[in-house]
Amino acid sequence: MNQAAGIGKILVVDDWRDAAESLAMLLNSAGYETATAYNGAQAVELAKIFQPDTVILDINMPVMDGHQAARELRQTLPDRHLVLVALTALDQGTRPDSLSDFDLYLQKPCDTALLLSLMSHLH
Repeated sequence: MNQAAGIGKILVVDDWRDAAESLAMLLNSAGYETATAYNGAQAVELAKIFQPDTVILDINMPVMDGHQAARELRQTLPDRHLVLVALTALDQGTRPDSLSDFDLYLQKPCDTALLLSLMSHLH
């Protein structure tokens, strides 16, 4: 975690550790305080302590998928205005209602400049 950052706290959740850690490093270098989790259940527990502003979630993960994690995060932190971002390889057109738990949807692989621009508008 980047303790010196002051522009926002972002929790990155992906079962592919390299992807989660790489994205967290990118966001960290842009000044965000970051934390990583590798499944939805871990994300919910970590969010209680970390208190993120934004959570970037993969959808297909073991233990608890991104949809379940999104619902749990909203229930667990009801007083916190969380921005939930789905970052997934899944095609959003396959199930249009499937992203209703999220505020934003980004398709993998994601353009990092676009992601950083979106984060700057959120924080």
